[in-house]
Amino acid sequence: WADASSALADLGWSTTKTIDQMCEDHWRWQKNNPHGYTTN
Repeated sequence: WADASSALADLGWSTTKTIDQMCEDHWRWQKNNPHGYTTN
């Protein structure tokens, strides 16, 4: 599910982060923004 090799083959696009880095970034953002993008 997290294999981006077909994106490279089909689109010439490759990831810049690992799945672990993406999960860490998402967790950090969610922790710092518990209400999402709302300004309230």
